[in-house]
Amino acid sequence: MKKYDMGYAEFMSEMDEYIATLKQGEALTEEEWTAWIAQEAKDHDEELTDEQIGWIVEKLEEDGYVKPTLWYAVQTDREDDWGTGSYDYNEAVKMLERQGRGLIAVIDGDVCVNEIEYEAECDEEV
Repeated sequence: MKKYDMGYAEFMSEMDEYIATLKQGEALTEEEWTAWIAQEAKDHDEELTDEQIGWIVEKLEEDGYVKPTLWYAVQTDREDDWGTGSYDYNEAVKMLERQGRGLIAVIDGDVCVNEIEYEAECDEEV
C-alpha cells in the first residue's frame, strides 16, 4: 500500500495530475468527492489520510468543482415545487424580490430544512 507521508505543498504537487483528471468530470458535493477519492485510493492500493482527502476537496472547491449542498427554492407559496431557485442564496433573494412575494425553501438533499418568508415593502406609509 502506497502512503503519502509528506506535507501539504509536496502532497498537492504530487496530486496535481490526479486533481486535473477529477476536474474533467461533473461537479459533486463535498461528501460525494470525499467518498469518490477515498474509494479511488482504496482501488489503487493507496492510503490517503482524511486530511489529505480534505486538501484535494478544498482545491476542487477553490476551482469551482464542488456543488453547494443547499438549494434555495423560490416559491410563491408552500404548494410550489422546488424546481425554481439557486444554489446561491443572494441570487435566490433577488429572484424572490423580482417575484414580489413568497418564500425561499432551504433544501438540503430532498428535505426542506428552513423557510424564509418575504413580502415587498410598501412605498406608502400606513
